[in-house]
Amino acid sequence: QPSKDFTWTLSGRVDDFSDFDNVFTWQLAASQHVRDSLKLRGSVGTGSKAPTFTERFGFYPDYFIGNPDLKPEQSSGWELGLESDLGNDKLNLGLVYFDQTLKDEIDGFVFDLDTFLFTAANRDEKSHRKGVEVVLDADLTESFSMQASYTWVDATETDSSGNTVQEVRRPRHMASLAAKYDFLQGRGNLNLSLNYNSTQFGRGITIGAGDKAVKMGDEICLFRHEKKFFNPTVFAVAIKDTEA
Repeated sequence: QPSKDFTWTLSGRVDDFSDFDNVFTWQLAASQHVRDSLKLRGSVGTGSKAPTFTERFGFYPDYFIGNPDLKPEQSSGWELGLESDLGNDKLNLGLVYFDQTLKDEIDGFVFDLDTFLFTAANRDEKSHRKGVEVVLDADLTESFSMQASYTWVDATETDSSGNTVQEVRRPRHMASLAAKYDFLQGRGNLNLSLNYNSTQFGRGITIGAGDKAVKMGDEICLFRHEKKFFNPTVFAVAIKDTEA
């Protein structure tokens, strides 16, 4: 700690996996008090996320089968933000800009031609996410507090042709509101939370032209392995060669 107003930390982590290559991640973070009610902070580093049990070994009849050959996702990024109590010790406002690049991202909607089921696979292309997040914490009384947050995300990826396109199934807008009430001198509490995600459309395709054009796809991801298609299926063909 060079001074009372400036602090920094450097950390590292090694994950020794039994089924994957070992992963080393690190982070450098620093903060500076500009004045009593305002602090600037920033960080840069790398991250890793191992595939879930469902992504590796899950099975949903007639829909999904896991992929035990998945490897962990890798990420690198940085963020810069500020925090302020707005001159009131019962309030805290946080604002941060972030920029992140993902490698080996796990896609849980890959169609497997061997099983005719969806599966999970690591993407060959990188994806990029940047955005802004705002968080406001408020202690309204000794027993009642609230938190509101909003996040704007611009998520892009590289397609098979090398073009930068919008990443599918990633909401551009996310917001939340949470309230907490403590009672019985803190021995009990009531919690309420509301969450909002904007529409997460996939990319549809159009077959034909003019009056005979038919649009397919444009799916929205409801949960991890549930999708709703907004346009009807035009045709489906399943071909499988069982000969060795």
